[in-house]
Amino acid sequence: MAYKQASVTVAHVISSSEMSEGQQEALVAKLKAMTNVRQVKLEIKVDKTLIGGFTVQIGSRVIDTSIQGQLKKLASHLGASSPL
Repeated sequence: MAYKQASVTVAHVISSSEMSEGQQEALVAKLKAMTNVRQVKLEIKVDKTLIGGFTVQIGSRVIDTSIQGQLKKLASHLGASSPL
C-alpha cells in the first residue's frame, strides 16, 4: 500500500541468469515508461530453465522474453504440444 501511495511499482522478474546493474537500470527505465510511474522496484529471481531471456510480471501484466516462452508460443502456433 505504501508503494502505491509513493507511486512505486513492483516488478517481479525471473531471469535465466544474473542481471548486471546496467541491465537492471535499462529494464527499470523501460518499465517506468510503460507504467508511467516514478519508481520501479525489481524483485529478481534466477531460473536456469528459461534457457535465455527473462519474464516480468507487473500486476496482472506479464511480459515474456524468455527462450522457453518463445518456444512454447512457436509450438502453440504449430499445433504441437510442448514438453516445456
